[in-house]
Amino acid sequence: ELGIQIDREPNGTFYVWANLQHLPPSLRDGMDFFQAALKHQVICVPGEFFDVNPGQRRANRVSRFKGHVRFSFGPSLPSLEAGVSRLNEMIASAS
Repeated sequence: ELGIQIDREPNGTFYVWANLQHLPPSLRDGMDFFQAALKHQVICVPGEFFDVNPGQRRANRVSRFKGHVRFSFGPSLPSLEAGVSRLNEMIASAS
């Protein structure tokens, strides 16, 4: 409903990998989304932090995970509901 696409359902973990490509342009970059989410008291991890690049062999190329973030759904249900509500407000205000 928020426009965040889940490409693959979590399998045995409490993290979800989120594709941001369908969000407003200002939120499609993982680092930009992360910064905006912090302002709304929600923490996620930019996808590019998970792009393993041994030896920096892909220098001068954008991370393949630049348009993703990772969320944890390990906190309590009330915390998750509050976080989703704040993300909804953030995305709505960016539209």
